[in-house]
Amino acid sequence: MKRMDLDVLHDPFGVGPLLLNNLPYKRVITIHSLVSLVYKAYGLSANDNSLGVIAYKLMGTRIRKVDRVIAISSCIKQELIRYLKVPEDKITVVHHGVKEMFKPLLGEELCSARKKYDLNQPYILYVGVLENRKNILSLIKAYSSLREHHQINHRLLLVGPKGVGSESIFQMVEKRNLQKEVQLLGYVPLNDLPAIYNMADIFVFPSIYEPFGLPPLEAMACGTPVIASNTGGLPEVVDNAGILVNPLILSEIEEAMWTLLSDDHKRKEMSNKGLARAKLFNWKTTAEATLKIYQDLN
Repeated sequence: MKRMDLDVLHDPFGVGPLLLNNLPYKRVITIHSLVSLVYKAYGLSANDNSLGVIAYKLMGTRIRKVDRVIAISSCIKQELIRYLKVPEDKITVVHHGVKEMFKPLLGEELCSARKKYDLNQPYILYVGVLENRKNILSLIKAYSSLREHHQINHRLLLVGPKGVGSESIFQMVEKRNLQKEVQLLGYVPLNDLPAIYNMADIFVFPSIYEPFGLPPLEAMACGTPVIASNTGGLPEVVDNAGILVNPLILSEIEEAMWTLLSDDHKRKEMSNKGLARAKLFNWKTTAEATLKIYQDLN
């Protein structure tokens, strides 16, 4: 890289070159998550520490040496300042966008996915990795309680690959005798996701910690009413276009689900607000903001 005629070196993954001294060009790094440093603050166990605290602290040394840090949310910006002592004036917040494929679809566009995944029954949707940090056990418990307290015929549809602690999810489903009510689709191809979002009555994302939160954004872009946690970067994405809940209080999750399922007007209101909110997040804006950072450095 030293031999290349570069103006700017941008690492969009968040690791950065190990050796940063005496480079003849400007350096930019994008930070997506600091979960291994903040997990205790959110009540997560060390098992959720995916890369290791030591690795993040070494990364912090490199981050402080670069010319500009891109944080994908204000949440990440504050964590960079607090945990890695990155100067605030080095950090610029540039939000992710949502792919244009996530949009409201017509009825005939949904037929293939409905048949492929047997989605003839109304359902509550979750999309994301099946791991401890996503708080899916609480979602299952809240769903089970919702079925006990109200007459609903909705399935709970969990979409995503297995992650840390996924075995406990299957155990919880069996323990609560919900094998017929909880449908685990596993990994779903990207092209099928818009239809699955569209057909859901509500989308629930009770993750304990998310630095940003693409699934709620994708759901909003499809017009699906969203319930999300009031922690991490999720309020920054959802704002007042969804119902924000404390992910550690089961009754809040259950109450939010019942509010939307039982009130057609509220559900339509959240759908419209979500569609409007999602339009604020697009990759063209992300690209333009990133380009401006390059230009400002030269």
